[in-house]
Amino acid sequence: MSQLEVDKIIPQSGTTLTIGDSGDTVNFADGTALSIDTNTLYIDSANNRVGIGTTSPGRKLTLYDDTDSYFALQNSTSGTGTSDGFQLQIFSDDAYVWNYESAGNMHFGTSGEFRQTIASNGDISFYEDTGTTPKFYWDASTERLGIGTTTPSTALHIDANVPNIRLTDDAVSTSANARIDLYGSDARSGYVGMSSGNLEIWHQQAKNIRFATSNTEAMRIDSSGNLLVGKTNNALSNDGIVIREGGEILATNTSDLTANFNRLSTDGDIVSFYKDGTTIGKIGVDLTDNLFISGNSSHAGWMFSSSTVLPYKNGALADNTLDIGATNARVKDIYLGGGLYVGGTGTANKLDDYEEGTWTPTVDSGGITITTINNANYVKVGGKVTATCYLSIQGGDTSLLQIGGLPFTVGSSNYAVNIADFGKGGFKGAYGRASENATNLQFFVSSENTSTNRTQLVGNQVGTGYFIFSITYLTT
Repeated sequence: MSQLEVDKIIPQSGTTLTIGDSGDTVNFADGTALSIDTNTLYIDSANNRVGIGTTSPGRKLTLYDDTDSYFALQNSTSGTGTSDGFQLQIFSDDAYVWNYESAGNMHFGTSGEFRQTIASNGDISFYEDTGTTPKFYWDASTERLGIGTTTPSTALHIDANVPNIRLTDDAVSTSANARIDLYGSDARSGYVGMSSGNLEIWHQQAKNIRFATSNTEAMRIDSSGNLLVGKTNNALSNDGIVIREGGEILATNTSDLTANFNRLSTDGDIVSFYKDGTTIGKIGVDLTDNLFISGNSSHAGWMFSSSTVLPYKNGALADNTLDIGATNARVKDIYLGGGLYVGGTGTANKLDDYEEGTWTPTVDSGGITITTINNANYVKVGGKVTATCYLSIQGGDTSLLQIGGLPFTVGSSNYAVNIADFGKGGFKGAYGRASENATNLQFFVSSENTSTNRTQLVGNQVGTGYFIFSITYLTT
C-alpha cells in the first residue's frame, strides 16, 4: 500500500484535479473532516454529518444560508432552474414546501398508500384507508369543503349513508354547552345548539324563524314571538293557525272545520275554561253522546239530547231550578211550534196556542147593514177566544138578527153570552149568545117572567147607530 502525506494538493491553473480512477474507492481516515471551499461542502467524519453552507452541521445533512435556504429535487422533466422541481425552503422563521411544476401535484402517503394530494390548482384530497378514494376534499376554485364527495355544492357538503355532525362539550357529561354560531358579516345573527342541557334555536335579530316541507314554508315563529302554522301573517283573515305570544289563538279554515276535540272512552269534560286559574265553564259529553255546555258547579248550563234541550248544572240534569231571563234581563221573543207547560207538566198545564188578530163581522140575517167596522179584534189563548167589535149599522127587517164571522167556531156543548150595547133601539138587558158549533151571534132579551121564554131580537128592533159587543168562548 502506498502512502502519501501532503499539506496541500494544488492543481495547475485551468486543469482538473482527479483523485482516484473509475472503480476506485477513496477513503478518508476516521476523524478526518473534509471541507470544500470553506462553507460549500463540509464532511464531519467524527459525527458522521454533512454540512452545506456550514462547517458545523447539527444533523446528518444540514443546509444553511444566511437569509434563505432551499433544498431542490429536480429531474429532466422539471428542469434545473431556481423555480423548477420540488423544493424545501426556510425563510426567516417560516418553512415552505414547493412543487414549482405548473401541472404537478404533491402527494403524501404511508405504507405505500396515498393519504393526501395537493393538486396544482390548489384542490386538496384526503384519502380513505385504501388510499384510492378521496373522502375529505377542498375545492379551491369554489372555496368549498366536501366530506364524502369531491364535488361539494355548498360551503360544507357532507355525503354519507347517515351523515351527522357531533359537537362534544368535554367539560361536562350532562347539561352540555355546544352550538353552531350563525354570523352575518361581523355580527352573530343566531345559533343552534345546547345551553345547559337545553336544545336551543336562537335568533338574535328581529326576524322570523321559518320551517318548511316540500320546498314550501309550513310554520314560522315571527319576530314578535307568534307561532304561525300554514300562514305567513299574524291575521285572522286567511287560512292557518296563529298562537300569539300573548296567549291568543286564531284558527281559520275556508269551507271546513277550524277545530276538532276528541275525548276517548269516558264521559266528561272536553274543553275547560278558566278565569285567574279557576274553572268558570266547560264543554263536554254526558250520557254517552249528549253535548253539554255548563258553568262551574254553581252556575247553569244546557245539555243537548236527540230532540230536547235540557237544563244542566253541576254535572247533572237540573229539574225546576233554573230560570231563563230575569226581571232586568228578559228574553225578547220565543218561537214555539208546540206548546208551553206552565205551572206543571200535565196536559192541563199545556198552553199550545196564542194568537192575536182581526175578524170581519157579517150580517147573517136581520136585514141590517154594517156601514163601518170601526174595529173587530180577537185574542186566542189555548182554546179560549175573546172577540170584540165596534160597528156602525143601519136599516133592519123582521128576520132574526144574527151577526156572523166569528174568527173560530164555538166548541161542541159550549155556549157563551155577554151584554150587547146597541146605540139605538134594542131592549134593556139585551145580550148576545154564541152557540155550539157556530160562528155567529144571536141576540136575546129576557122575558122577566118565569113562565115565558126569552125573546130573540129581529133586525128592525135596533136603530141606525152603533153596535158594541165582546164575547169570550171556547173553541174546538
